[in-house]
Amino acid sequence: MCKEIAKDDEIVLELSPNAGLSEFWAATIARFPDLKRYKEVSRVAINQIYAKSDDVLKENDEVCIIPPVSGG
Repeated sequence: MCKEIAKDDEIVLELSPNAGLSEFWAATIARFPDLKRYKEVSRVAINQIYAKSDDVLKENDEVCIIPPVSGG
């Protein structure tokens, strides 16, 4: 879903040093406003590890938005 909105499976964001997830989301939503609906329901992973709300991003970190899934 998120990849379809971004029309790519990878994007590069320029964030301030020691940016947190709130800055990541703000920059991502500014670039792709339709992703706003996923902010509250998605998990985020930094370098393939689930992120906590107070995690700080470092240069070249890989951030992945993990939207909710359904199934049975």
